Amino acid sequence: MFKKVSSSSVCDWTGALPESCIVVLNGWGFTADVWQAFSGYIGREVFVASVPDNQVFSDVWLTQLGESIPKSAHLIAWSIGVKFASALWMQGVRWQTTSLVSGTTKFIREDGLGLRALDFKKFARRVDRGGESARQYFAALVAHGCERKVQPVEYLQSDLENYSKALEVLAENEEPARFSNPVVEVVGDRDVMVACESSGVSTALRVIRGAAHQLPLAFARELSDIIKAQISQEDYRQRIAESFGRAAARYDQVAELQQRVAKKLITSHAFSGGELVLDVGCGTGYLSQLILEKSGVKPVGVDISAQMIDRYSQRGFTGYVADAESLPFADGSVDVIVSSLAIQWCAFPERVFKEFRRVLKPSGRVVLATLADGTLCELQRAADQSQLGRRINRFPPIEDWCRFAESAEFAVEMASYNEGVSAKTFTQLLRHLRDIGANCVIGGDRAALNRGEIDRWGQALATLCKGGFNTTYHVVEIELT
Repeated sequence: MFKKVSSSSVCDWTGALPESCIVVLNGWGFTADVWQAFSGYIGREVFVASVPDNQVFSDVWLTQLGESIPKSAHLIAWSIGVKFASALWMQGVRWQTTSLVSGTTKFIREDGLGLRALDFKKFARRVDRGGESARQYFAALVAHGCERKVQPVEYLQSDLENYSKALEVLAENEEPARFSNPVVEVVGDRDVMVACESSGVSTALRVIRGAAHQLPLAFARELSDIIKAQISQEDYRQRIAESFGRAAARYDQVAELQQRVAKKLITSHAFSGGELVLDVGCGTGYLSQLILEKSGVKPVGVDISAQMIDRYSQRGFTGYVADAESLPFADGSVDVIVSSLAIQWCAFPERVFKEFRRVLKPSGRVVLATLADGTLCELQRAADQSQLGRRINRFPPIEDWCRFAESAEFAVEMASYNEGVSAKTFTQLLRHLRDIGANCVIGGDRAALNRGEIDRWGQALATLCKGGFNTTYHVVEIELT
């Protein structure tokens, strides 16, 4: 079922797929070899499932395919592979990340770019006749408009007529699955088979200029860069989830600053019975509990950490393990979104606001607190003086938070203030960051510090703070309508 593809070889793969591997659902008519250049650029082997011939293609094949995909896999679906990925997701198959490349669940369309029904029928008749003319015609179709003259014929099956059964699936327009894992869509702006637009399953659309349908072949480097970034972002999400998961058990005892911010956030806001209030980054449920006690409204929560959701559920709330960039709620279904000191941990906060806009009702509103540039600045300044590199997260400046919200067509009101944290020793201050899960640094130095470096860092902070161990959180309150 799978071929293991590297930059230098293609061979059959038997047995279970490795954990966290890259799985490719190949485009119709192509052999696994078309992914060799991509494998070289991404620096990893990929495991390619090509569309089988008429004797093998069936619902049984699709079921077996789904059973073979590890939950930790990074899945790439190209062309017709997008339809198979959507079908598998609807059947309950899960994997870690989804990359939809030059594909859709609705290939046949009469408006804009895409295959028109009449053209598809002509193509299907060519395939039925078989022979070299069918291969040349299909190769010209997938390469049409591409600014890089790469010939795909040598990567096509020699007998396309024996793959006509799977081709029938292409003509069936279906609603796409709503993937709840991180999704990126990649299209070429010159693709004549697929419209250069999002299918609506994600807010992450990447358009490669000058590219046609044959992205894995002609634009392998650009495609690999996009997918490498996606996998890296998911690795970061996992680190964030693990960091806050470790903090869950003691969070309520140590998160004094977070509780002060939450109380300030809801002081001037009212919540009405019958409203669906969504607490994004709900943690253990402190903010939801405040809302319940104040108004009698029981929010629903989402958090990236399963351990946090366990604690949230113990308070009697309904919670879901989910990413703020991909909320498990229907379009226009939420009345109010609340969030306190959560979205600053998202890899792409601008996508969060677009997701807020998607799930909110037209009359809905957002009330949130987040962190801005200047947060923990004393700690980073001391690290710089000690030549220890980036040890504290960079947070967006206030202007960027405003821009993110406005790009999602929100009207924005903002206010900011500082909250301080003090400790008797430097070790206690670092423990504060660890205990609230805030010790996961994006793009920072990952190497652990030795005792001498930690002492040097603490001494630099004590000098900056005139003998104390203090740091500041720059809090931004945002109301969106």
